[in-house]
Amino acid sequence: MKKKEELFFFFSITNVTLFKQKLRSDIKSRITTTTQLLSVSTQPITALNIAFSQPGLVALGVADDLGDSLFTSGQEAFANDLGDPGTVNWVPAFLNKQIHGVLLLASDTDFNLNNFITSITSLLQGSIQEIYRLKGAARPGNQAGHERKRSPTFVLFLY
Repeated sequence: MKKKEELFFFFSITNVTLFKQKLRSDIKSRITTTTQLLSVSTQPITALNIAFSQPGLVALGVADDLGDSLFTSGQEAFANDLGDPGTVNWVPAFLNKQIHGVLLLASDTDFNLNNFITSITSLLQGSIQEIYRLKGAARPGNQAGHERKRSPTFVLFLY
């Protein structure tokens, strides 16, 4: 996929019933499938994916044991195992299990990303609250295309 811009839109669910309804009726069909990504001709202008944290799954009423104690306990419980000296340097939004999920968007321009996230949040009709946005982009110049060939400077663990 040749999408040079990314947006990670972290959210909390504020109205579970409405969120589930909107996810089923308006958002599900907009989530990008692997099949769409396999060919440039079928890729959407803006690709969308969604992921949920353990607190997000609980908020949605999903009580299944995923068999993953790290996911269930959350990243704060394992900050030292991640190589962090506790959570003093963490973005406050990533503390206290307040993030229920993340919308992951990828496109060619910030304009496309901004229009798409505006459309999605409008469709969700206030059933979520934005917690944090993280912008990503392809590396410029002669480093273009080498985004995944070096150690990451940001690692996202959504527990």
